[in-house]
Amino acid sequence: MTNDAMKNWRTPDGVRRGFADSRYGQIHYRIARPSEPKQIPLICFHLSPGSSRMYGQFLQRMGVDRVAIAADSIGFGESSPPPAPKEIEDFAQCMGDLLDSLGIGDVDAMGMHTGSEVAVELARQRPEQVRRLVLISAPVFSDEELDAFRTEYHGVPLAPDGSHLKIRWDMHWHWRGPGVGPDLIQREISESLRAGEKYEWGHRAAFNYPFGKRLSEVSQPILVLNTEDDLVEQTRRAGPLMQNGRIVELPKADYGHGMFDIRPDEIAAIVREFLDDDGIDNDAINPDDAGKTTIASPASAATFVRRAFTDSRWGQLHYRGIHPPEAERTRRPLICFHASPRSGKAFVNLMKAVGTDRIVLAPDTPGFGESEPPSEPVEIADLADVMADFVMKQGFDEVDVFGFHTGSEVATELWHKMGKMVKHIVMYSAPIFSYEELAGFRARYTPVTFGEDGMHNVTRWQFFWPWLGPDQPIENYADAFNETLRWGPAYSWGHRAAFNYPMAKRLKQVNCPVLVLNPEDDLYEQSKRAAEVIQKGRVHDLPGFGHGMLDTRTQEIAAIVREFLET
Repeated sequence: MTNDAMKNWRTPDGVRRGFADSRYGQIHYRIARPSEPKQIPLICFHLSPGSSRMYGQFLQRMGVDRVAIAADSIGFGESSPPPAPKEIEDFAQCMGDLLDSLGIGDVDAMGMHTGSEVAVELARQRPEQVRRLVLISAPVFSDEELDAFRTEYHGVPLAPDGSHLKIRWDMHWHWRGPGVGPDLIQREISESLRAGEKYEWGHRAAFNYPFGKRLSEVSQPILVLNTEDDLVEQTRRAGPLMQNGRIVELPKADYGHGMFDIRPDEIAAIVREFLDDDGIDNDAINPDDAGKTTIASPASAATFVRRAFTDSRWGQLHYRGIHPPEAERTRRPLICFHASPRSGKAFVNLMKAVGTDRIVLAPDTPGFGESEPPSEPVEIADLADVMADFVMKQGFDEVDVFGFHTGSEVATELWHKMGKMVKHIVMYSAPIFSYEELAGFRARYTPVTFGEDGMHNVTRWQFFWPWLGPDQPIENYADAFNETLRWGPAYSWGHRAAFNYPMAKRLKQVNCPVLVLNPEDDLYEQSKRAAEVIQKGRVHDLPGFGHGMLDTRTQEIAAIVREFLET
């Protein structure tokens, strides 16, 4: 696989990611920060559903002379969801929380579709702070159109046969811009699915917001860029409503959905011409304030699963963590490694159940979740090297580890890397394959080609559907499935590494206690074989358990794990 195939999936050079606290939890953002900013910072808001990932290439271009930020709206991307549907006013308040956390003073704001409404509302809420606005579409709806849009964007129910994925794909494909192919549509589909069944909350907020009225109240200079997309006619109505703005019609042949990836240089040039002036004052951003806590947030609670990034050899490594008060940490830290091609999100409920008296961390394997991928497929030993570095950076003297499918192999290899530092290993299945099984698995778990009709997602959904676990709601299955889409062309790299790893041989050499949890899933028979090679420990059969058990049988699994780790 060439680097070109991964271009749309990697974070561009010079762009980093982080988290800041907001009134509903954590806000995830992307940022490009020059060593000497010469222009006012720019903050960008995405359309719904989606994420700040759409702005990656654009941030790289804009960030050479100013701080350029793109944030995930609350409940989208990696930003924490609110407890109930919120309005655009709430979206904007959270973006104000982000600005305060980053120590940003004067700022320019930019939005697309729903993001345009967030930008306008932020300008209303903070008129002395927001200097200029760039809006990609300015949706001024009639009452009849609002009724029609609310019907069209009411949400697509999950279907056992995966047909909802085809409906979602067709919507994206129909409105794709010039030059946009299946690879970029696949990326945006994977981002839009991140919100799960809450994905229509963004549309709801957008259709509730009196955009025309609010736009007319804004006195800051506004540039509206109108593309030939689903809001082209509504955007043209914005002209007479603006006190100090203008509309620029972008050529249909060149601009539309996906233009920030297809034409980032051209868009950056247009935006620069409008935003640039003679420079900034020294108070526009105070780097010493970056990351400060400015608001009471649920993320400060001991039971909150926080997210963060650290650096690895291939870029930023994303992880989740729960940190009980220091006085209550009476047990060794537990490090959890997920199955491929999923993410550390699989452990969230278990983390809460066992994290009352110990630190629990769940990193995303490089190339999955929010962790940057290696430049090419790697082996389990390479992944274990990265995870050993991760553990050492935490400053732990000793740890217990929990592996899930492919993660069980990473946990095994981590013992070989770190020796006596690893005290116990818990495995959710132990993939010990025969030669014949390996041939079959390699034939089944192959790279996916993205077709124009989007049926590859439906086929993949149906492929995994037979392993729907007992009592696992379709919503949980969909959430797990959506995580498998996150890294597009690299999704099969984890399986490739797993099938290359000599699990039986390496597990046989481990001399710390090992517990293999063996539910009735696709590795049930293979995991039984671990009993023949484990030096210390046992295989714990779990009849009636299956995929999804970390969510559907959390307390039972937590009790078994606790008993083992505390012996």
